[in-house]
Amino acid sequence: MRKILSIFLLALLGLSLSACEESEDNGQVKVVTTLFPQYDIVRSLAGDKVDLSLTLPPSVSAHSYEPTPSSVIDLLESDLFIYSSDALEPWVHDVLSDHEEGDLVVLNLSMYVALIDGASDHIHEEEEDHSHEEIDYDPHYWSDPLNVKLMVNVIARELEILLPSELESIRANRDLYLEELDHLHEEFLHLEEHRATDYMMHGGHNAVGYFVDRYNYVYVNPYEGFSTDAEPTPSAIANMIDLMTEHNIGYLFSEKLISDTVANTIREQTTAEILYLYAGGNLSKEEFDGGLTFLEMMEHNLEQYKIGFGYDEENHQH
Repeated sequence: MRKILSIFLLALLGLSLSACEESEDNGQVKVVTTLFPQYDIVRSLAGDKVDLSLTLPPSVSAHSYEPTPSSVIDLLESDLFIYSSDALEPWVHDVLSDHEEGDLVVLNLSMYVALIDGASDHIHEEEEDHSHEEIDYDPHYWSDPLNVKLMVNVIARELEILLPSELESIRANRDLYLEELDHLHEEFLHLEEHRATDYMMHGGHNAVGYFVDRYNYVYVNPYEGFSTDAEPTPSAIANMIDLMTEHNIGYLFSEKLISDTVANTIREQTTAEILYLYAGGNLSKEEFDGGLTFLEMMEHNLEQYKIGFGYDEENHQH
């Protein structure tokens, strides 16, 4: 089915390119990103020096997204295309496999971070075989600010090549972004030292594994796998409720943009308060139009974590 879709989209592209060639080129470097974290990084580093677009529509899950003909055309006409991984965007391989890339630079950011597999071990790069067999690793690596630093540096290098006249500006903006990420990392470390509990009860989809791994939390989530389409088993929910009752845990994390039915089921059985996090991959249309940044998402999460983990300057875990 994906192959048929790819052929159809590329046929449509052929019909559209002639019309595009007749239009005036605005002279800007065109950058397309699949998810919001990459979009925000490019926007912060290059601003209006690039023609920037985001493939994933607001409020849509990357796990279920399929490209439209217009988004494929946008992608193939870009100078730089940035995506997160073959696990989260398997459609990218279909689109690019039938296309002569030419001057298009394709950046798969998962190749630059240490990935966590389904058993929470680390793997350092994707398999060379890009078939559509199930890829068993956590694709949400941007929940760790140190991984975001790696993303920023990789994207900055590509932008410097495409925009040599803006090199000083890009590097200055890069340094500011990295400073903000360093500050967030220090705040997360401070929270780790001054938390009342290291249990993270999470009723949203399994999207914060890198945060948990970096800052040493005991992560409890009823979902198997990493997709927003996953369904938890009743026994997993029951075990989570029992654990919260046993440890007298009064806060439960859920997630913006997805259904909180599971979290509410747990809340009703425990009287815990639900705290809502950004998974980071996307945001609502209102938030996008309002200019919400990825760093502001992480700052929001930090404040929710402080509540949920009982942050107190007097507490010291180590």
